[in-house]
Amino acid sequence: MRKTNVFGKKQSQVRPFYAFLLVFIILIPIYMLVNFVLDQRLSALETEAVEIQREINQLISEHQSVQPSEITPGMIYTGFETHHFDYYLKEEIILLLHSAQINVENPNDIVITTTTNNPLSDPISSDITIKEIQATVYVNDLSEMIEFLNILHKQEQLFYIDHLNSSLLDDGRYYIQMTFYTFHLDYID
Repeated sequence: MRKTNVFGKKQSQVRPFYAFLLVFIILIPIYMLVNFVLDQRLSALETEAVEIQREINQLISEHQSVQPSEITPGMIYTGFETHHFDYYLKEEIILLLHSAQINVENPNDIVITTTTNNPLSDPISSDITIKEIQATVYVNDLSEMIEFLNILHKQEQLFYIDHLNSSLLDDGRYYIQMTFYTFHLDYID
């Protein structure tokens, strides 16, 4: 084949077919190699996902099989909580007051007594113990007290607010006296 054409211009020695063939010979193995690497990564990720799903299912089955020993059928039936000591109930009330940004200056200002006075108009079962809670607190703003009442309302435990008195002190704080009740089911074995 001649190296120059009729006009004296140099001719290319590479034929287009051979150039395309060379490109395909290079691109096809690269394409196959990239597919192979991506398939290996996908396979590893699928194996990892199956392992994670198995661990999740195992944790769920372990959690569902655990039966808490302190829950009795009577508690499940009525929904009332049982408290064996007034101390725990007092600590719970103090915690609820703190969550409403109310500081309890003296824990003795919260008095819990077991009473037979039913604050409700309807009679209640003899299995239910009535706890009367008398609390005296100081607040800077009455919105703190409203927040405490909202927190009491959101509790799963039943609270009945009998009365609440507030007095404005000389230092701008409010003196709050309140009486409320909670109801507990006697412990059933």
